[in-house]
Amino acid sequence: MRTIVWFMLAGLSWISCSAPIPDLPADAPEILVFTRTTEYRHENIEAGLAAMELEGKRRGIAVDTTDDPTVFTKEALAPYRAVVFFNTTGDVLDRNQQVAFERYIQAGGGFVGIHAAADTEWKNNAWPWYTRLVGAAFLSHPNEPSNVQTATVRLVSPNHPSTATLPDAWEHEDEWYDYQRFSEGVDVLLRVDEETYQGGATGEFHPIAWKRIFDGGRSFYTGLGHTEDSFSEELYLDHLFGGIRWSMGDGQGPPALQYEQSAPLPWRVMSETIARSIGEPIAFEFNPDGELYIIERRGRIRHLDPATGEVSDAGQLEVYAEAENGLMGITFAPDFEQTAHGYLYYATDAEGRYRYRLSRFEFRDKAILPETETLLLEVEIDPGETGHEGGDLQFDAQGNLWISTGDDSYPQAIDGYAPMNESNPTQNALGTSANSQDLRGKILRIHPTADGSYTIPEGNLFSDPDEGRPEIYVMGLRNPFRFTFDDRTETLYWGEIGPDANEDHPERGPRGYDEFNRTKEPGFFGWPLFIENNLPYRPWDMTKGAATGPFFDPQNPRNDSPANDGLRELPPPQPSWIAYPYALDDKFFELGGGDAMGVSRRAGRSAMSGPVYYTDRYPAETAFPDYYDGKLILYDFMRDWILLAEIDDQGEIAKIEPLSELDLNSPIDLTVGPDGSIWVLEYGSNWFSDNEDSRVTRISYFSSNNPPPVALADVSPINSAAPSTLALDGSRSWDRNPDDSMQWEWSVTNSDGQREVFSNEEIATHQLLEPGVYTIDLLVTDEGGSTSTSSHKVQVGNAPPKIIVQLEGNQSFFSKEPLAYSVRVEDLEDGSTDNGSIRAEDVFVEFDFSTDGFASGMASNTHGNTLAINHEVEGCGSCHAEEISSAGPALRDIADRYASDPDALEILAARVRSGGSGHWGDRAMPAHEHLTVDRARELVDQILNLSPDRPQTPGLPLQGELSFRKHAESMQPNQWMDASTPAQYRLRITYEDRGGDIIGPLPSEAELIFSHPNVRAALFNDTAGTMTVVPPESSIVPEDLAGVPLVIATTPGGFVSFTGVDLTEIVRVDMIATALSAFMEGGRIDVRKDRIDGPLIGSVDVESRLLPSKENFSVSLDKIDGVHDLFFVFQPLDPTEEANGALLALLSVNFADKD
Repeated sequence: MRTIVWFMLAGLSWISCSAPIPDLPADAPEILVFTRTTEYRHENIEAGLAAMELEGKRRGIAVDTTDDPTVFTKEALAPYRAVVFFNTTGDVLDRNQQVAFERYIQAGGGFVGIHAAADTEWKNNAWPWYTRLVGAAFLSHPNEPSNVQTATVRLVSPNHPSTATLPDAWEHEDEWYDYQRFSEGVDVLLRVDEETYQGGATGEFHPIAWKRIFDGGRSFYTGLGHTEDSFSEELYLDHLFGGIRWSMGDGQGPPALQYEQSAPLPWRVMSETIARSIGEPIAFEFNPDGELYIIERRGRIRHLDPATGEVSDAGQLEVYAEAENGLMGITFAPDFEQTAHGYLYYATDAEGRYRYRLSRFEFRDKAILPETETLLLEVEIDPGETGHEGGDLQFDAQGNLWISTGDDSYPQAIDGYAPMNESNPTQNALGTSANSQDLRGKILRIHPTADGSYTIPEGNLFSDPDEGRPEIYVMGLRNPFRFTFDDRTETLYWGEIGPDANEDHPERGPRGYDEFNRTKEPGFFGWPLFIENNLPYRPWDMTKGAATGPFFDPQNPRNDSPANDGLRELPPPQPSWIAYPYALDDKFFELGGGDAMGVSRRAGRSAMSGPVYYTDRYPAETAFPDYYDGKLILYDFMRDWILLAEIDDQGEIAKIEPLSELDLNSPIDLTVGPDGSIWVLEYGSNWFSDNEDSRVTRISYFSSNNPPPVALADVSPINSAAPSTLALDGSRSWDRNPDDSMQWEWSVTNSDGQREVFSNEEIATHQLLEPGVYTIDLLVTDEGGSTSTSSHKVQVGNAPPKIIVQLEGNQSFFSKEPLAYSVRVEDLEDGSTDNGSIRAEDVFVEFDFSTDGFASGMASNTHGNTLAINHEVEGCGSCHAEEISSAGPALRDIADRYASDPDALEILAARVRSGGSGHWGDRAMPAHEHLTVDRARELVDQILNLSPDRPQTPGLPLQGELSFRKHAESMQPNQWMDASTPAQYRLRITYEDRGGDIIGPLPSEAELIFSHPNVRAALFNDTAGTMTVVPPESSIVPEDLAGVPLVIATTPGGFVSFTGVDLTEIVRVDMIATALSAFMEGGRIDVRKDRIDGPLIGSVDVESRLLPSKENFSVSLDKIDGVHDLFFVFQPLDPTEEANGALLALLSVNFADKD
């Protein structure tokens, strides 16, 4: 959380001119100054705006100002040569507004960022494009002896309009930002000398102003501009307006924006599912006839008709499918139309030999002919639980066949670092990837010949067979699962799936990274000696847990392992092109990571390279437009994204952007179809399984000027008994052309694939008579014929149970008095607890306490919801499924193993947080340190409950009293007010019904959370016009406010709200607030019910005080029962006067149940 510091600002000294300022000419260029803040609002904004308007007029520039984000549309931005973000903070634009601004810059518009523009849209990786536009993001600023200090600004580039009038050393008073996420390619104009002020954290070269050309527009940023006095300083105004002039470009009047070079609107990139439920797909490929073949890891081959989506069996190979092995790669010969030749790469253990075979087959009449197999190449592998097998295949324009192979290691036993275990070949990549006489951990290049053999193309890595295998083009790879060779630039790109370590190890080496790499020539890319930018590993004996030698030297790479029968002196290691760890990377933050996933939705990483898109290869009517031409498609199996990489003339990354906002489920292969659409093979949710949610998706460009509608269907109930009458509502569907009418078509598809259209009404009902699983589709068509579909799965045959909880008192807050409760369960099929058909012992009632809390803020309590324990949110679902082994063991297997262990809860919770290996064979689990101890215990407890053999801790009876005593036993007085301790009690009731004949058991859960009645204001559920800060101890921060979370009301009309608050028996709302006159004007707090403009419960005035003080304020409640949303709305004391700064700070809210 950024720290706020308050100080008294001096008044503005207005610029004086000896001559009157002439009126602006009619063709004067215009700029827009944008000042929206959703966090801290600088007190100099109003004075700065007035100064910029006056100075702009003096310099021949028309200045418009706004804090309204709705002006960010193509039409509204058209008059402006540049847009200035002046001390904006927080997230200021929604996604549609962001797109409009991106397209404006891409069309040639200019950008200027002033000071806190770098403190905008960066938290949680909210808008990576904007961070690139600015060139960096805010990190920190000093606070001692003050946040505002005088320092020396030094010229770096004197030949720029923003620096032309500045001296070499300029003494200036400001707030000096340190930055993160610096973009390469910014041209630094000014730096601040850290030796001339206190607290700088950047170093000797500390940029403070810079420019860059980015994404079609000019960007100028200055870190100067925190103080009001800056806007009356001639040198500062010269600096600022010089940057503004440069960003505007040449000429007068409106800009000649060229939107044809801007990114297409997101809705034009559309996806549709072509085929579903295709087993465990691993790769696919179009043959030259336009037919699509899909291979599954366990050897099945399928044919897909792209026109109809019909999938048929095309054959089966006998493969070795243990661990990650199996049928891995498919491609077709360039002369397929004459030869019908296709190539497969698969594992076999025939004759007791474990190896991969690269074989040629004939494909005729939508099927493979196994008897036509011709073996070209074999790659020996180790038996057992190994992984990283590669297997991608591609022909280039010269008829050369490229093959990727993995290091064939099992990394889980080596804690996520480099595998160099000399006692176990499956844990030693020194014998594979770094062995020039081994084909594993490589990308190979051969030239198949008509007789079924191959030759070696000129220019591979080794021409002398004594040095290395001649097939090798690139060596030193871990798992290059997907690659592409770009014939036009003769460049090889690949995704390198890296190791799992989360942190650097002082004795072993760096944390894990995935990489995207490129090369135009053969070489050694480091694994397992090096990773990322040639960061070295160290040989390590896993048995002894000790190093066996020094760190490898990238200047003298040697492989002296006994497992190596190739070169000892290795070729020079090549650094990575793009590298990213599990955490958010400071350089490639567009790729997501950590708690700021950006475009990704899941933890993990698996880098995969798709092709380079060339528009002119495909029919003009179906190809993507020129904007996509020459861009490399990148994707990640774990993070579920597809990105486009724009590459400059030097081969470096110019920009990374999402292809679109797509809903993907583990993209494992990607290709471009004959029509120019992008086809994605999605593996599905569970490792090594036949996945019902596996699918083939086609991503197309919608070139029509009639945008498609957006279908939104509400379907209920999702789970019900038979017969079931569905209520169907399509009224939330909408069209981007608001004048278009729409037509609706509702259809149902049963589990046998039979489809029936049953209604053309916007709102409809439909009865399903028989038990089963159905898909309900709403197809919406607009006047121009564009369509959109919304689908929902419905289960008929078992109604979910209902849990009813009754309390004799308040259900939001705990108190000193016991709280009486009663629980009953009703189920249409099972009966009820009231009549004994549902046994009380089958209903589990638990009541527990956590100092870490169970919910964010004061969450609404839920009654009788269908239970869905979502392990995806914590990253568990990436490797575990409930019933089947995946990358990790099945959750039920874990539960069964530890069912009788009384210490399992604590042992496994600690292991979840710290990671570990060796407990399921050699499988390793990465650390989940972001989980609190209580949250880890909660997850493990849910997992252990999956086993019927686990001794159940006796739950509470269905009726009784809840006693709130544990917080007093385990916490210090007032500890619940600490910033990181939202202490809460939880009453949780679970019941799983007995299921039906077709639909299995359905679990239900009811949960009530009780918070302390004294609630920190910072635990709000929603807010606007505020910022939350935790002031440190400082000479300028009052002692009784240091370390206390404060909600600062920065904008009149701002609010904080708490949702789902039970006001039963609450007689008074007490507030602790403050308004120090040095930095706050004072204000009024209106307490309103249900809405921000809802009924007024009461108001309090918080007047500014010269001396530090926290004051108590109260609003009485006139018997308001039931659950409500409460809004605390902040207004000026005098609504007729314009507010010029923060109003007040709210510390806490207390809900009192007695006078």
